Amino acid sequence: MLSNSSRFLAFACLLLQATGVLSAQEPDNEPITPRRQQASFRQLVANYNQQTQSSLQGSCTAQNLIVRREWSDMDDQARQAFIQACFCLHQRPSQVNLPGARGAQTRWDDFVAIHAINNDPIHVSPILLSWHRHFNNEVERALREECGYQFGIPYLDFTRYQGVPPEQWPVFDNSPTSLSGNGVPTQDGCSCVTEGPLANWVVDLGDGGTDGRCARNPQQNGLGLNPHCLERRFDVGQLQFLSEQVVLGNILNNNDAASFMPAVERGPNFMHGSMHVFVGGTQDFTAFAPGEPIFLLLHAWLDLVYCVWQSLDPSTRFNDLAPPNAYVDTRQELGQGPPPQVDMQSPLPGFQQVRVIDTMSTTSGPYCYVYQ
Repeated sequence: MLSNSSRFLAFACLLLQATGVLSAQEPDNEPITPRRQQASFRQLVANYNQQTQSSLQGSCTAQNLIVRREWSDMDDQARQAFIQACFCLHQRPSQVNLPGARGAQTRWDDFVAIHAINNDPIHVSPILLSWHRHFNNEVERALREECGYQFGIPYLDFTRYQGVPPEQWPVFDNSPTSLSGNGVPTQDGCSCVTEGPLANWVVDLGDGGTDGRCARNPQQNGLGLNPHCLERRFDVGQLQFLSEQVVLGNILNNNDAASFMPAVERGPNFMHGSMHVFVGGTQDFTAFAPGEPIFLLLHAWLDLVYCVWQSLDPSTRFNDLAPPNAYVDTRQELGQGPPPQVDMQSPLPGFQQVRVIDTMSTTSGPYCYVYQ
C-alpha cells in the first residue's frame, strides 16, 4: 500500500510510464477540433466571467461578489495583503480539536489537518473538485473574517507562462510581492525555501524531505507536531501537462463529468497531480500539501478550469458528477481501496453540513465568488 506522502509522485510515475513520457514523447492530446482552434483559455475565462456576473441571483449580488484574480493581475498591495493574511492565520491558535491531530497548533494547521484526515475519499474520487472548492472557500472566509483580508484567493494560471522559467514568474521570483521561489537542497535531505516572503514559513504537520529523511513526523499518521522548513523542488517537466493545449483539451473534449473529472486526475494529461509535482517539496506530500500558501493558488486554478468547463453547458453540468466506478482501476493501480460511494446528496467528508450538490455553483449556496 502506498503511503499518503508519496502518492502524488507515485501517481506521476505511473502515468508517465503508461503514456511514454519517460521516453521524451509529447503528451498524447486529443485531436484539435474546430471548436478548439477558435478558443483560447483566456477567452473561455472571459466568457465564463461575463456569463456568471450576468446571471447573479439570490443573496449573491454584484455588491458582495468576491473576485479571484491571477497573481500577476493583483497589484502589490493585494499581493502583500494575501501574504500577511496567510501569516496571520498561521500565527493564530488552533480552534478545532480534530481526532489524532495533536500537532495542529494554528488555524492554518486546522485546515491542513482536515485535508489530511480526509485524504483518501477526496483524491482519485468523484468529489475531488467539489471538496477542494469548499476547502478553498473556507480558508478564504477565515482569511477575510479572522485576518482582515479584503480580496479573493488568487490563482496561478499555468497557461500564461508557457516557455518562461518559473523563477521569472511573479509568484516565484523571490521579490517582496512573491510567494518565494524554489527550495535549496540541504545536507539532511530537505529542499528549503530560504529567500522571499515565505523564507521563515514553518510547516508543522507531515514529514520533511523525501520520505521524511530530514524531518520524520513523530506520529505514524503524520499529524504530530513536526516543525520543519517549507520545501519546494521545481520539476519543469510537469509543465507540459499544464499547457494551454492540454487545458483546452480537457475542457473541450470531455462532455460529461464521467469523462472530465477523471481526466483531471489521471493520464495522459493529469493536471491535478502535475501541478503539485511541479512545485514539489511540501506539495509532494498529498495529504499535507495545504501546508503552504501555494496550495490555495493551485486549487483555485483547478477550480477555475472546472468553472469554465461547467459554464459551457451549465444546465447539465451543474447537476453532473462522475460515477465512483470511473476511479476503480486507477485506485487499484495506486494501491488504494474502492472509491467512495458518493452522489449529489452525499455530505462532504469533514464538512458534513455541506452536500455535493451545494458545491456545484460558485454563486449560490455557501459561495459568492467569480474568477477573472
